[in-house]
Amino acid sequence: IAYEGFEDLAFAPGFDNTSSPEYHSYLFLWWLKGTPTLTSDTLERDMVAYFRGLAEQRGRNNKFTPDLSKVTASYREGAGPQTLGGSAAKNFAGTVTLYDRHGAVITLYSEVVTSFCAAAGDTAMFFSMSKEARPAALWKQLDAVRDGFRCAR
Repeated sequence: IAYEGFEDLAFAPGFDNTSSPEYHSYLFLWWLKGTPTLTSDTLERDMVAYFRGLAEQRGRNNKFTPDLSKVTASYREGAGPQTLGGSAAKNFAGTVTLYDRHGAVITLYSEVVTSFCAAAGDTAMFFSMSKEARPAALWKQLDAVRDGFRCAR
């Protein structure tokens, strides 16, 4: 992935419990330098590259061999919050199919909100991921964290 910046992750308490509705639910933020062009197509390519790399790492760490052709992503621009961190936002929604830590192929619902944070000169991309579809209760918690984000260092 050809961006420069950093990533921060937050996991739901039941992230690794396969019987929990929070299983594999988490948030991550990409703080990217500058103003990369973000479209559904670029997001799909980036997520496939990201989760294929993660599948290879999980395979090495947990002794399974992932079939990387099963890692897929599908996004479309959609409705969502008008702002992120106090700046105008662009929204994407879709699904990502990936490998969990146990070698199982799972599909997550994914929502991405992105905005250019002018004061910092950088772009924030906020990802919400869950096996649970909206309107599952967990999404209220994911949304609350996203809505608390501010474009400030």
